[in-house]
Amino acid sequence: FAPTEYELRCLKCDKVYQDEEWRLACDDQAAHGPSLLQAVYRERRFVVDRAVPGVLRMHNWLPANRPLAGLAVQGNAPAVYHSTALGAKLGLSDLWIAFSGYWPARGAFMRSCTFKELEATCVCCRQPPAQGKKILVVASAGNTARAFLQVYSRSNTPIVVVVPATAAKNMWSDAPFADCVHLITVSGGADYSDAIALAGLIASQPGFYTEGGALNVARRDGMGCVVLCGAEAMGKVPRHYFQAIGSGTGVIAAFEMAERLRADPAFAGAPAMVLHASQNLPFTPMSDAFEARSRQIPQMDLADAKARIAAVSAPVLTNRNPPYGLCGGVFDVLAASDGSVYRVSNEEAAAAAALFESAEGVDVDPAAAVAVASLAQAVAAGRVSKGDAVLLNVTGGGQALLRQQCAAPLHLATPWLDVPLPKVNTATAASIAHQLLQH
Repeated sequence: FAPTEYELRCLKCDKVYQDEEWRLACDDQAAHGPSLLQAVYRERRFVVDRAVPGVLRMHNWLPANRPLAGLAVQGNAPAVYHSTALGAKLGLSDLWIAFSGYWPARGAFMRSCTFKELEATCVCCRQPPAQGKKILVVASAGNTARAFLQVYSRSNTPIVVVVPATAAKNMWSDAPFADCVHLITVSGGADYSDAIALAGLIASQPGFYTEGGALNVARRDGMGCVVLCGAEAMGKVPRHYFQAIGSGTGVIAAFEMAERLRADPAFAGAPAMVLHASQNLPFTPMSDAFEARSRQIPQMDLADAKARIAAVSAPVLTNRNPPYGLCGGVFDVLAASDGSVYRVSNEEAAAAAALFESAEGVDVDPAAAVAVASLAQAVAAGRVSKGDAVLLNVTGGGQALLRQQCAAPLHLATPWLDVPLPKVNTATAASIAHQLLQH
């Protein structure tokens, strides 16, 4: 398919840009404050291209500058289905599950076992020719890194992925990794925010550029395909949307895509989709801030924050610096949708994971279990009624199933370099950049 036609619009001042040289921010941000850019597509209707397999069938609403045939893969999109089993256990008659992971029986073949494969695919397709000789740098707490390593290996596209050393064990694939992908770990008690810091320093070096996180329209619209796949299967815009959050980029993406759908005459009159986000106790900064209806997350003591992060069962949900208060960020979309942020304990998440597997027949990852638990909380609190159309984003699952069905052991990515936390500085980043370019 041809590259998608779209522009970028600042949500604060409405200034419009062509998408040149990997634009992530408005030029007037210093004057009006931080704000997201949003993709405005020439195609205003929700059109699914049945000739293209996988998530790229949604390419009319994806910023695809270089469509890559190798990434148009059958099954690399969420499998959306009406749940009668879990729905019955929760007392919901119109519950739909968007499963991102490995579950062949449902047509799900996302071999990274995470919905982060959606954003990795779309980010890879957004890269314009001008960036061809530069190397992308991305930071992650785990799932994003695995997805980017796998997708960029498949497309033979260079990338540097930075993760906390504790996440290295999750950097696996069912196929060997290509030589063009490089994994860097940060050790010595590092967390997601420390990985972000090192990735930012490397990306600022000549020959490299940052993926951008929530600022990247490809990341958001890639994840937003969960809602598009939901609308495709359901024939309507969901009334409620449930997802666990670390940075919160996924709920921003979900809201943006739901609003695009509501602007399509085919979905005229659909009410705003209510966002139900969730965090894993005891690390709940966005839940705490939004409950107080504060646009700002209170400053956290670093030692206390790291202790809380170490205590959660879903470490991918632990971003200390999420895109919460900026224009178009988590606070704005939660407020606009009359949304909520739930707090889920490790025990509640474990019980929810067991409930889901017993009802639906497949394993889910810890972050997805948090979302399942939040749905149970919402039903108990009366925030969702029996007949409401609910889309539950199961952001990852099927790892146990994939391991069972693989003929050979999974391949574990070998870190190209480990950086102790005290060495995360500009000099180290410059040295790393030099070595990578020489390599």
